[in-house]
Amino acid sequence: ALLTSKQRRVLGAFAQGDFFGSTPGFKQAYQPQSGEVFGILKQMEETFSANLADSQKEEVAAQSTFEGVQAAKTTEITTGQAALRDKKEQLANAETTLVESKNDREDTEASIAADKEFLTGLKVKCALTDKEWENRQKLRQEEIAAVSEAIDILSSDESRELFTKVYNKPASFVQISRRRSDSVQRQRAVQLLEKVVAKTHSGRIEKLIGSVKLDAFLRVKKAIDDMVAEILQEKEDEVKYRDTCISGLNENERTTAKELHSKKNLEAKIEGLGLTITGLNGTIDGLNSEIADLKKEREEASANRKEEKSDYEALMADQKQAEALLQKAYDTLKLKFAALVQQPPPSPFASKPPPPDLKAVEKNREAPGVLLMIEHIIENTKNMQQAATDAEAEAQDAYTQYVEETTKSVEAKEAAILDRTQERAQAQKELEEAKMDLDGTITEIDALAKSEGDLHASCDYLLKNFDVRQEARVQEVEALRQAKAFLAGME
Repeated sequence: ALLTSKQRRVLGAFAQGDFFGSTPGFKQAYQPQSGEVFGILKQMEETFSANLADSQKEEVAAQSTFEGVQAAKTTEITTGQAALRDKKEQLANAETTLVESKNDREDTEASIAADKEFLTGLKVKCALTDKEWENRQKLRQEEIAAVSEAIDILSSDESRELFTKVYNKPASFVQISRRRSDSVQRQRAVQLLEKVVAKTHSGRIEKLIGSVKLDAFLRVKKAIDDMVAEILQEKEDEVKYRDTCISGLNENERTTAKELHSKKNLEAKIEGLGLTITGLNGTIDGLNSEIADLKKEREEASANRKEEKSDYEALMADQKQAEALLQKAYDTLKLKFAALVQQPPPSPFASKPPPPDLKAVEKNREAPGVLLMIEHIIENTKNMQQAATDAEAEAQDAYTQYVEETTKSVEAKEAAILDRTQERAQAQKELEEAKMDLDGTITEIDALAKSEGDLHASCDYLLKNFDVRQEARVQEVEALRQAKAFLAGME
């Protein structure tokens, strides 16, 4: 409390003029009370001044601290949010790069394994081909040696002398020898063909043996020519079919590898898009949370502003009331002092001298100082009101600026949410397209697998036995031609 109960009573009596209108009694000396009132008012002034100075300092310090903390936190939040977005984008990019790198490594390892397997198979095939080539070369050399030996035998002097004796005999004997020679040649052709059948198990040559034994030469010759042509055609067709099988299998392998690579890329893309969508969802949720926090802080700031406004209005009401009371006291004192100056109070000793022990009543010399003090207090009260009004205006301006900045931040975050939502929609669209492409790729891979199975079913036997079958046909053709040569001696 600014005043004690005794001081309130004294000030009230002083304000009501009890010290100026009464007439002192006999032998009663006038005790001026203005000094005590002056002390009370001086104390009130000092208290008001101290409270005003402390309040102003506290308000300025609190406002400065609030603005500093607000600016620092706003900067810190903005920097943190920007850093968070950058880190999320870097994380998403790093995860996508990691997935793509893993897929590339798997593709490279698979390609290396396939190349090694192909190289191993190629080496084995080359080794088998070299061995077959050596065998064929050896066989051909043996055939050439045998033919050369047969030519040497037939070209020797003994053979010529024998042929001369045989072919220079009488006709009847020549005819008999000729028939015997034909029979021998036919038998030799049959034996040759039987050897080929035993080696190649050819049914058509086995049928031809009966014709060689019984039919005429011309029919047998035509049958041999037809069979040779048929075998050669089959041999050529089989080569073409072999090439078609190899080309089909190689194309199937290349296409399958391409589709498998596309499948891995699509799976990596789907995974990357999933991570991107997850990151965008997190960003959108974070922005929504930040917007909610800003709105909540704005509502709290609004509530605080209303409370500060209410406190300001209550303070102004109290100050106005105090000012009115002080003004009323000032006016009352001023009227009293003016009346005392113009009409001094009548003295009961005017017609006669006062008693020797009673002093003359003098005017209170402290009254003008009291009025000046009250004027000073009223001025301080007005200054306090002005300071409170200025502080209220500054607080309102700061609140308005805070609301504007918050509104701009919310609008910026809402715009960012819209952008991220569009990016998420685009990523979801690309994800659906990638899934459809992946389904199509899987269907194509399944079709290629079925096609590969069909190719293996129709080509494996041919490819595995191609060289053997080709060699058998060569032997059949050579045997047929040799048989035809044997039979040619019958003409």
